Amino acid sequence: MLFIHQPNEYDGLVQSTFSRELRGTADDTSFEHNFTVRSFKPSEDRTKYILWKLSKPTGETTLNLAEVQTEHIMPQTLDDAWKTILSIEAGNQLEVMHQEYLNKIGNLTLVKGKWNESMSNGSFDQKKVHYVKSEFATTKELASRSHWGFKEIGERSGDLAKQATQIWGWT
Repeated sequence: MLFIHQPNEYDGLVQSTFSRELRGTADDTSFEHNFTVRSFKPSEDRTKYILWKLSKPTGETTLNLAEVQTEHIMPQTLDDAWKTILSIEAGNQLEVMHQEYLNKIGNLTLVKGKWNESMSNGSFDQKKVHYVKSEFATTKELASRSHWGFKEIGERSGDLAKQATQIWGWT
């Protein structure tokens, strides 16, 4: 079990990783763009840390990585209801767009405990019932949204990238 007593332990790791990925072209604009378009690995501790840091933890809050899971808002496996909703935006490109947007930062959020298993492939409305109870601000905020699709994932990815630039900015 990895327990982080000092959240800033990851700050250097996150910045150095993105720095390598940007290959010397790092500035805030490049960082923000790359953060928005890249795919994150939901099971990685680094992804959990990034999502936690973006939730603006307060005070002496610590992160116990064993207690949190990364939740896909738009699920990994689409049922017929999700396909119907997303097809409005994607048309015959649904499978391609699903794969492209699935692991974007805007489609990921943190949940505690067994929530992730119980939410699984549920509808966005079903998930919002759980999101509103979250202690993570970025997860709780999702409950105020009326719809979830590719446009919302892109917009949220951009918003989170702006916040990330403020936290780990290059200039």
